[in-house]
Amino acid sequence: MKISLTNAALFLSILEAGSLTTAAARNNLVAAAVSARMKRLEGDLGLTLFERDRYGMRPTLAGLALEPHARRMVDTAGQAEAAMQSFRGEMIGQLRVLSNSNMLSEHLPRLLGQFLGRYPDITVEVEDRPSLEVVDLLRRGLWHIGVVAASADRSGLEAFPFVADRLVAVVPPGPEDDEAVSFATLLGRGMIGLPEHAALAQFMRRTATELGIKLQMRLRLPCYATLCEAVAEGAGSTIMAESAARRFASGVAGGVNGAPSCRIVPLSDPWAQRELYICSRAEAELPAPARQLLAHFRDYAERQASGVSPEVRPS
Repeated sequence: MKISLTNAALFLSILEAGSLTTAAARNNLVAAAVSARMKRLEGDLGLTLFERDRYGMRPTLAGLALEPHARRMVDTAGQAEAAMQSFRGEMIGQLRVLSNSNMLSEHLPRLLGQFLGRYPDITVEVEDRPSLEVVDLLRRGLWHIGVVAASADRSGLEAFPFVADRLVAVVPPGPEDDEAVSFATLLGRGMIGLPEHAALAQFMRRTATELGIKLQMRLRLPCYATLCEAVAEGAGSTIMAESAARRFASGVAGGVNGAPSCRIVPLSDPWAQRELYICSRAEAELPAPARQLLAHFRDYAERQASGVSPEVRPS
């Protein structure tokens, strides 16, 4: 057989990562070994699957045509393995979850932590991606589950409401004493934020571009807690989930006298209030661990919507 299951999985990894080095690292292989496998596969097929340049690897038309067939191979193998595991009463597997920056900071750590606590043989890979990328990667079958904003095109995917996601501004004390502030106003005062690859950072860049303003961050830091500390010292303003702001900004002290130096201000922009959705391909196509995690997310969402205590419990 010219296309082995291993090569199909490696092909999909390169397609998603756009980089042979990244794909090799994700599969615990050296880049030279992955490169040799892909060149041998291309030789067996008599086709070029990737265009290689200094920016990475992009699929050719032949590569794009191979993608759905490679995905079916990998999915079928996964379903067969899951079926055999169910006979042994096991719950084993590796899940791949995509989310935005706010959910990675607020809801997902505890949800995933409790889920993994119940299933010690399951592992979860999580990445921070914008909603537009999430729905595309889910449709292509490259990830199992994603968290997206309500504005994302969810056609072709199964979805259910997850949680509300209100964005607020965290600002240092100053002459302005806003009851609410617009994103455009914040841009004029100086901004700090998350690293460029973070979904929230990409969203802010796109929104600034739509306003005709070039986004210039004075400082980028890895998490909300460190951003609040920098705001307290007067580095600039930032944007984050309201729940994170309440947790990290309220007690932060800064300045010469060590007084509380962060204020939480509502954003007047309509996009600041968002509803998030859990998305996936058809549940019947997902491995058993992914279906179990979806049930875990659904239980949490239903408890929040009904006003029950937001304590997370495994499904």
